[in-house]
This record gives sequence, structure tokens and C-alpha cells, in this order.
Amino acid sequence: MGRIAVIVGFVICAVAAAAASARAACPELATGKITVVEAGEAMRPVAGARVRGPGIDVTTDAAGIALVCVPNGFVDVTIVRGGFEPATTPIGNRSFSHGADVVVRLVPHTLTSIGGTSTSYARVPLNASPGAIA
Repeated sequence: MGRIAVIVGFVICAVAAAAASARAACPELATGKITVVEAGEAMRPVAGARVRGPGIDVTTDAAGIALVCVPNGFVDVTIVRGGFEPATTPIGNRSFSHGADVVVRLVPHTLTSIGGTSTSYARVPLNASPGAIA
């Protein structure tokens, strides 16, 4: 039980330190937390997703969380990660009011179609280079 309490305490301290560093990075603006997850029932966190917008350029951590400086008014942020479709969402001061987080669901890329199917054919000799022995 003691080990679990230590781990929980460490996680709480780490989140508090990250929030404090985000506030220190942008003292005149509010800070907010964007959580990026994979779309679907599992909603697994997406680590390494890049969150970009005017004055915003951060990467999500292993838990899929990015702390951002929230501008006055609203701006569009785009979230990109290899293997997923990009997503764009507006954020602003009111997006994070009352401790709410913004959750963005990224849709995984799917294989749709590569090339086409042909029903025509032609006979081509296997050894058709000049000087080849027939």
C-alpha cells in the first residue's frame, strides 16, 4: 500500500510541476491541458502528437497530454501524429474554464486503395534484352 501511495504522490507532484512550469512560461495567459487520444472505444493516449497554433508548438507526453498557453479569444490548433489523420479544433480561455480539459480524438489512418486492378494482359518474353539467347 505504501508503494502505491508513493507512486500516486509522485504523479500528482509531476502534474503540479508541469502545470507550474506552463504558468511560468506564459504568466500573462491562462494555461490549459489538451489530451489527445485515439478515436474508438479504447481511447488510448497518443504520445508524441504535435499541437500547433499561433504561439503554440508543443508535443504530447506519454499520457497524451500537452499543456498550452491559452490565448485571449479563440485560435485554431492542429494536432498531427504519424499514423493518424490530422485534427483541428478551436481553443480559447473559455475552453478550459472550471478546470475542464480539451480532449481531441485522432482517427487512425486506414489503407484505402493503392493503384488499381487490370484485367488486360500481354505476353512479354522473360529474356528480351538485346544479345540474349533465345
